[in-house]
Amino acid sequence: MHPALSIILFSTLSGAGFGLGAVIGIFALPDGSTVLSFFPLFAPTFVAGVLASVGLVCSVFHLRRPDRAWRAFSQWRSSWLSREGVLAVAALVLLASMAFVTRTDSTFSIAIGLSAAALCALTVFATSMIYAQIRAVPAWHTFLTPMLFLAHAAGSGILSAAVLTAGFSSVAVFRGTYISDAHLASFGGFATAASAAIVVAWIIQEVWWWRLRRTGLGKSTPETATRLEDWGKVRLLEPPHTGPNYLTDEMVFKLGRRHAPKLRILATMFGGLAPIIILVPTQTTNLSVEVEFILAFMALITHLFGVGLSRWLFFAESRHTVSLYYQG
Repeated sequence: MHPALSIILFSTLSGAGFGLGAVIGIFALPDGSTVLSFFPLFAPTFVAGVLASVGLVCSVFHLRRPDRAWRAFSQWRSSWLSREGVLAVAALVLLASMAFVTRTDSTFSIAIGLSAAALCALTVFATSMIYAQIRAVPAWHTFLTPMLFLAHAAGSGILSAAVLTAGFSSVAVFRGTYISDAHLASFGGFATAASAAIVVAWIIQEVWWWRLRRTGLGKSTPETATRLEDWGKVRLLEPPHTGPNYLTDEMVFKLGRRHAPKLRILATMFGGLAPIIILVPTQTTNLSVEVEFILAFMALITHLFGVGLSRWLFFAESRHTVSLYYQG
């Protein structure tokens, strides 16, 4: 499949945004959590909304007619793409509402937070189902695909929460309202949880890649596609087209076999190993909140780059069965 940059940015950034939104929805509840000791609800929900919105805007540019993107919302009964759009808008509306909800022990504020977290998770799930439902791409058609998208969103979201905690703690130091014990509890918890979530996400990623190597084009072959399996080996006599068309542009993409393993290693190093290694000093040494923010931000950037690279491979390595017609 053709790895369009717009879709890679969409799935990576929106996953991080909705992952952060889910974290805010859960930990912004008035249950004694210390995360809100450092910043109001408006700041983190704004960041989550920007990440998610930028990702969604990128996806619009992948459409042949972006001016008709609004029509996708009308097919929510049958289309996962439409469901994703509806859920995304609902999640963003609730996140915007959270920005103005005060920390009170009320059922209303708790319901807002939990509903926003659930909608964020459902949006990521709907995004994954756009691909997981396609039987003609055997690599995608597995329960591992939703697990992979949700796991990466969780890792990116929790790591983003750690960055925000350190960032707004730095602001608190500047204002003279910094509370050391509260910061250590919240930042340390998010950094540890982010490391654990990233490990889980990349374990699922490795399993997904392992299955890809075993699946390939599934059970389809040129022989089964042409119903000539009883006649022997089928080979392509001549190309079906003299030039490229939509199918060759979008459904048939060749990635050199020697490049794929190297790119997987790079994706794992940047997306999985590097962020954890960068976060280690924040947990083992006594650093200033400013240094913790810089390290956490570096970890987030490297993580998103690695996830984006793995998402590029998600498309580049997956083959649509229509490629049998063009590659023989």
